[in-house]
Amino acid sequence: MFGEQEAVVIGVKPFDLHGVTYYDVTVLIPDGSVEQARLGPEGVPEGIQPGDHVMAMRAAAGISAADPAFRLPEVGMSIADGRTPEGAALDAYSQVVTTVAERLTPSVASLRVIQRDGRGRGVPGAGSGVVISPDGFVITSAHVVVGTTRGSASFVDGHEARFQVVGRDPLSALAVLRLDGDAFHPADLGDASELRVGQLVVAVGNPLGFSGSVTAGVVSALGRALPLGSGRAGRLIENVIQTDAALNPGNSGGALADGRGRVIGITTAVAGIGLGLAVPIDDATLKIVAGLIGEGRVHRAYIGIRGAPVRCRRARQRRSGARSVSRSCRW
Repeated sequence: MFGEQEAVVIGVKPFDLHGVTYYDVTVLIPDGSVEQARLGPEGVPEGIQPGDHVMAMRAAAGISAADPAFRLPEVGMSIADGRTPEGAALDAYSQVVTTVAERLTPSVASLRVIQRDGRGRGVPGAGSGVVISPDGFVITSAHVVVGTTRGSASFVDGHEARFQVVGRDPLSALAVLRLDGDAFHPADLGDASELRVGQLVVAVGNPLGFSGSVTAGVVSALGRALPLGSGRAGRLIENVIQTDAALNPGNSGGALADGRGRVIGITTAVAGIGLGLAVPIDDATLKIVAGLIGEGRVHRAYIGIRGAPVRCRRARQRRSGARSVSRSCRW
């Protein structure tokens, strides 16, 4: 019998048979194999979703580990409909991605802005944004709306709306917008502190103007630091999520979601091929968003000094016949 504490549900497909709802449940086993069972309504707890652990499902349904009502086939068995375990794994992976895409795509907007450069000239810009409330508040990346206070947003269903910039916070690389109108489709927000390296994530955005684009990958690393700016204006965004989900220009401000469709990051940079970065959605981020919505800014404590990267040039000196090394720093 597999380790039930580690076995995770990766697919749930309900269907009706003679007026009774049954479920095809697909489970990923720790050794990488896939099992599937067809269960009656008495064997499946209400609200089961991909990402649930098998033991938690049993407890919710009041089923003991020895009860055959929730017994899955032996590891490596062929699926009842004739598919191989490898084929079932592909189908389960696709089902997770398509479910997230269907749930999240209506909540991701394609943003169009006219930014002002240093000479006051208008420069067209684009990005993505994630709707977080029915009355039109949107999270995006701060650099998407730098140099502007307004713009337009469009959705995959063809709906368009104007927006105003409520507030920007360059130190967290986040900004909040307010769409004109109401009855928008908000995304569910998750908690990035629960992420693990290797976990499946799905990115939804508008790369190169192609709205509603979906890519998938894994969490490549956690706790990265993202340098922004240069010289005295340089700063670091801490605790950034690294993913190999394909990101391209225009994805900035879009959603990075877990396998249950909850937004756990706002995509903000492409550091290289297969190396995308996202600002995490966690308690600290939500406080920043709340400050931007309420006051248009974030209040932070400071002690009167600020760190900045500097360039140091090594100089070798000879003193009393011994070689020493000194540093000459340029500010």
